[in-house]
Amino acid sequence: PAITIAMDFLKSNGFFVSLGASAAWDGFKTMVKYVVVKLDGKKFYKVTSKNVVEKESVLSIVTSINGNEMYFKLDGLRNSEEIDSALDKILPVIERQLSKEDKNQIYIANFDKELHEWATKNFLEEVRRKKGL
Repeated sequence: PAITIAMDFLKSNGFFVSLGASAAWDGFKTMVKYVVVKLDGKKFYKVTSKNVVEKESVLSIVTSINGNEMYFKLDGLRNSEEIDSALDKILPVIERQLSKEDKNQIYIANFDKELHEWATKNFLEEVRRKKGL
C-alpha cells in the first residue's frame, strides 16, 4: 500500500520563497516526520480471496504542477535529520519544475543521502527506454 501526501501548486512568483520560511511549511514537515516515524518498519497485509500477502509501507509526497506530477519517495529516510534535509530540498526541485514547458509528465524523485539532493527521473521516458521504444 502507498501512503501519499498530495500537494497541488499553482504558478506564483515568490510563493516558494515565502513558503519555505513559513510556519505552514514547518507544520507540514512536522506532520511528515511524524508519519515516517510511525510507519518505520511497519508491514501491511493485502488480503485476497486466495491468500494474504505481506507488503512494506511506501510513503511519498505527490505534487501536481502545471499538469505534471512529481512523486518524492521517502523510502529509506529514517531519522529526523535525514527527513529535514530531504524536505528542505523539495521546494527548489518544485521551483525548477515550474519553469519547464512540458505537460502531462510524471517524475519520480529519490533522495540521495550521500549527495543530499533529490535525483529526478522522467517516469515515462524510463519506461520507453526499458521497452526499447
